[in-house]
Amino acid sequence: MACFTPNPPRLQPGMVVCMTGGHPTRTRDSLVADAAELGVAWKRSVSPKVAVLICADPASQSGKARRARELGLPIVPYDWLLQGLEELQRRNRSDQPTWQAARRRRRSDASVDSLSGHRDSASVSR
Repeated sequence: MACFTPNPPRLQPGMVVCMTGGHPTRTRDSLVADAAELGVAWKRSVSPKVAVLICADPASQSGKARRARELGLPIVPYDWLLQGLEELQRRNRSDQPTWQAARRRRRSDASVDSLSGHRDSASVSR
């Protein structure tokens, strides 16, 4: 009996994935859009550029599944993708406030006080 690849790689921005079969509640288009928003690329066919094949059935005999096995690619369930997308979203949310705060600080440091027309002493470059 076939099973999913144990200890697959973590989903990362820049990773290329391919899907076969369908998710029971999500459309492929919505999964692809969510992945793309987080920097994960999707390919229609399995090739050496693909990092993992996502499927509902690890025993699938689809052409994509057979090709993934030939190439030695990890075969993972749709839950792996959903969990990975959630993790990437959490990381983005935790990074974003810090990044936005730093950007606001840079802008305020370079800005001129609109009332006096002078830079405040804290923003003078050294």
